[in-house]
Amino acid sequence: MGGGGRRVGRAPDSSYVLFEGLLSARQLASAREYVGSAAVQSALDEGILFNEKSSEEEEEENKAPNNRQSVGSKRKRSASQRLSRIAWLEREEDESSPKVPEWLHARMRHAAKLTHAALGEKLCPVGVDVSGRWTPRYEPLQYTEYGPGAHYASWHTDSEPNSDDPEDARAVTVVLLLSDPEAYTGGKFQVRSKTMRATEVKLRAGDAIGFPSQLLEHRVTKCHSGLRQTIVCWATRPYGLE
Repeated sequence: MGGGGRRVGRAPDSSYVLFEGLLSARQLASAREYVGSAAVQSALDEGILFNEKSSEEEEEENKAPNNRQSVGSKRKRSASQRLSRIAWLEREEDESSPKVPEWLHARMRHAAKLTHAALGEKLCPVGVDVSGRWTPRYEPLQYTEYGPGAHYASWHTDSEPNSDDPEDARAVTVVLLLSDPEAYTGGKFQVRSKTMRATEVKLRAGDAIGFPSQLLEHRVTKCHSGLRQTIVCWATRPYGLE
């Protein structure tokens, strides 16, 4: 089976791991059947980030050079910066959320572990025990659908350093693509950093990208047609989801 992972980039804020064929053809078919099930489809809800800025703040930000914020600064995100449909997939039985197949969660955990091994504890601060073994916890997986007009156009990282917010304990992000690229237009997954211009990461169905949650800025451009489907996994510091 493929999906061993290949590091791309060397700078701390531009490094990621590319997993070609994280899922086999059979696994991909099973994953698609699962996310298309009534249990998952009925759990989908709008994934919208609401406006937290005043009009004056947004105007000042738009005047800033390159209209960019530093990776370490806390971002305020507006509803216009993200529009999608999401469902949370739990490992255990839950009345309100569908249960993810164990084999699928295992593949996502495997990719997260390989990402941590490739990039290191400094970039992906999960923590290790006295034997040097990493000790992550996992948020529920997030299944996301981007239909026509949907996007996550805001440049963002998945967590912020030096924050007590539980989501900011995220250390490793893995994004798995379920859709064939020919099944939709737009919906490009892009990354950037201080040392790297905006670059599209091209994935095929069953491929994934793993990266440091606190460091790599990324976004999904607007989907023009079709349906882009992904599953996202976050490995967090053990004390991050109490």
